[in-house]
Amino acid sequence: MDLPIEEVCQKLKLAFEEQQDDPVSLVTVIDLFATQIDSNGTLIDKETFLNTIHDSLTDSILQEIGWDLPKTLINFISIKNIETDDTLSKNIILNTVAKCFNKIALKGNPKECLLAACELLSDLKLDSSSEDSNDAIDINESIYHHDNSNSLINENEAIPDIKIHFLFELIITCNNRIDTLYPSKFLAEIVMAFNTFMRNNSESMNEPFFFLKRIYQYIINYNKLQHDRSTKVNDQDQIFKDEFYLENKLIYHLITHSLGQCLKNQRFPFDHYYTGEMEKKSHLKDNKNIIDIFSKFHLLILLYDINLKQDFQNYITESKLIYDRTFEKFNESKNNQADSKLMDFLWGVSYHYTIEKSLKEKTVVADPLGILVLVGAHYMEENTCIIPNLTVTDVIYCYIRYVTTSLRSRLYFNSIAESSLRYCLWITITQNSTNSIKDELNRLPNAISTFFLQVLLLRTCSLHEEEIPEISYTLLSRLLCLFSEKISFDYIINVLTECPHIIARINILSILKVMMTKPIQNIEKQQSTTNSPPQLPPRPYIQANNDTIHKMVDVFVLTINEMTQDMDDENYLNLILDYMNFFVSLRDKCNNDTLSVVYTTVSKFATDNTNETKLPQLEFIKQANDTLKNYLHPKET
Repeated sequence: MDLPIEEVCQKLKLAFEEQQDDPVSLVTVIDLFATQIDSNGTLIDKETFLNTIHDSLTDSILQEIGWDLPKTLINFISIKNIETDDTLSKNIILNTVAKCFNKIALKGNPKECLLAACELLSDLKLDSSSEDSNDAIDINESIYHHDNSNSLINENEAIPDIKIHFLFELIITCNNRIDTLYPSKFLAEIVMAFNTFMRNNSESMNEPFFFLKRIYQYIINYNKLQHDRSTKVNDQDQIFKDEFYLENKLIYHLITHSLGQCLKNQRFPFDHYYTGEMEKKSHLKDNKNIIDIFSKFHLLILLYDINLKQDFQNYITESKLIYDRTFEKFNESKNNQADSKLMDFLWGVSYHYTIEKSLKEKTVVADPLGILVLVGAHYMEENTCIIPNLTVTDVIYCYIRYVTTSLRSRLYFNSIAESSLRYCLWITITQNSTNSIKDELNRLPNAISTFFLQVLLLRTCSLHEEEIPEISYTLLSRLLCLFSEKISFDYIINVLTECPHIIARINILSILKVMMTKPIQNIEKQQSTTNSPPQLPPRPYIQANNDTIHKMVDVFVLTINEMTQDMDDENYLNLILDYMNFFVSLRDKCNNDTLSVVYTTVSKFATDNTNETKLPQLEFIKQANDTLKNYLHPKET
C-alpha cells in the first residue's frame, strides 16, 4: 500500500468534510481508497478504514451517496476478511459493514438505495465466489438488524449467503420507507432482481434453502406493508384496488417462480411418503430443510388466499388441450406416414407450446413448476390431494407435458415437480375404483397410452437413488395392470426389443412374468344373484398363448444375438437368466416347438461362450436350460 492507513483515513475524513457538496468526487475518493485497502491492506487496516467511513456517514451525505456505497462495501464481505474460527458477531470488518448498511437503509434515499440493492443482487454470481462458497461460516448472531426486521442468521452459511442477507435486509428496509401511490412499480423491480439472480444461479444452488427463506421473509414483510397501507387509505379507491391486484399477482409469481427455479435440482420423494414404502420418520429427519420450505410457502398460499386448486386444474386442462390439438392435426391425414411421425411429434409439441405461450405473455404469470411443487407441499401439510376427484388421465397428460418439456430445456426442469406428479399418479390409481380407472385409460388414444409408458420408464431409468427407481417400477407395474392387455403387452415387447437400458429390460421382464402368471384380482366383484351367470375362472393380466409366447421367443433370440457381442456385461447375462426363468415358469403354457427353439438357442449360446466368461450366471443359465430339456424329453433323464 502506498500510504499508511493513518494517512488514508485522514484524507478520507477530509474528503467527507470538504466534498460533501460534491457527491461525485466524494464517491470517487471512497472507491479509490476502498479498492486499495481491500487489495493490499491488513485486517486491522480494513477495520480502521471501514470504521472511518461509518463514523463519517452523516444523514445529509447518506441522502446524496447512500445508493452508491453498497457496491463498495459489499466487496469487503470476503473469506479473506473473516476468520472462520470466530462467530460473525466478533468479526469487526463484517460488523462495521453491517452498521454501514444499516445506516444506508435507514437514512439513504429509499428509492435510489432500493434500486441499487436490486442491481447488486441481480449481478451477484454464486460461481464467481466459488472459493468463498466452500468455506462455511458459523453465524450465531444477527449482525445486521434494524427496527423493521427481526430475522436472524443462525445457520452455517457461506459468503454469498451473507451478501444475499445484507442485500435482502437493505431491500426490505428501503421498501418499508418508500411512500408511494404505486407500490407495484417498486415491487416489480424487486421481483425482477430476484428472478435475475435465480436465473443466473439456480444451477449453482446446492443448498437453496437460505435464499428461499429470504424470499419467504420478504413476502411476509410485504404482506404487513399491504395491511398497514390498507388501514390508511380508502380501500374502495380505484388506484388502491388496481395496485393491490398487481402486487398480489407479482407476489404469486415470485412464490411459484422461486420454488420452480431454486428447487430444480433438489429431490423429495412425495411418492414414498404416500405409499409408505420407507419410514416417514427417517425421511422427515433427512429432509427437514425442504419440509420447512414447503410449510412456509404453503402458509404464503393461505396468507394471500391463492386458489391453487384452480391453477392446478387450469394446468391439467391446458395439458389436455396441447395433445388434443395434436391429434386433430394428425387425424386430418390418416396415412402410415402421419402415424409414424406422431410419436416423434409428441416429444416436442409441449415444449414448442410452452415457448410460444411465453412469447405471447405480456404480464407476469404463475410458474407452472412452482404450482406443481405447491401441489406436493399441500399434500405434506394437509395430507390430502388438492383436487379430490383427480383422474389418472388428468395426471398422464400433465406428466408427459412436464417430462417432454424439461428434456428439451433445463429451464423447465424441476425434480420435485416431477415427484409431485408421480405422487398424483399414485393418488389416482389407489383412491379410485379399478373399473373407473380402466374406463379412463381405455378412452385415452393408444398413442398417448404408449407414449406415457415410454416417458415414465425413461424417467425411471434416470433416477439414481436406490429406493426411488424401485417405487417407480412398482408404479409402472400397477399401471400396466390397468391398461388394456394389448397396450401393455405391445409396450413390453417394444421395451424388451429396443430399450438401451438393460436394467430396465430386466425389470420389465419381471413385471411381464408376474402379469402372465398372477390372476387378476377383481376387488369390485358384482354381487351374485340367482339369475346371474357363473363367474369366469380367474385369468392373468396378460394371457400366455401361442401368439404372446411366440413373440417372446423372437425377442429372446434377438437378445441372445445381441448378447454375443458383449459377453463381459454381467447385466446382459442376468437378462438372459431372467428370460430362462421366465420360460421355465411358463413351460406348461408353451408348445414344445416353441420351447425347443429356446433350448436350442441357449445350448448353442452356452457352448460358444463357455470359455468367453467366468461369470457364474452362465452356469445358472445352463441349469435352467437343462430344466427345459428334461421337460421336453422326460424319457432321456
